[in-house]
Amino acid sequence: GNDPRLIICSFHRDFIPEMDDLYKYFGVFGKVINKIEIEYDGKRVPMARIRFQSPQSVQKVCEKGNRQQIPSANQTGNIYIRVYRTMEDYITSMQQQQQRSSRGSYGNKKTSRRQYQG
Repeated sequence: GNDPRLIICSFHRDFIPEMDDLYKYFGVFGKVINKIEIEYDGKRVPMARIRFQSPQSVQKVCEKGNRQQIPSANQTGNIYIRVYRTMEDYITSMQQQQQRSSRGSYGNKKTSRRQYQG
């Protein structure tokens, strides 16, 4: 089941925002009611779940799109994050990225093999 008050964020592994940055940024959209923690998925991609008090907050966040920027206290400039409505969206998006990258490399291998045979 999807929690209408929950969003998933993923980060670049070299640019993980501080928890304070996350609370501050998402606090603008509404009250965050969970303890935000950085987790890692099977591919070691850092991610976090953000649970709001109201589904309207989630709506507002998602209206800003899939790619968002968080002002960082620690690092100069902003940190880019990706925002997903559900864990399913996140997983689907990750699988698509993998397929795109692997499809390219399989294609290359096939063509190079053909050249050797010919």
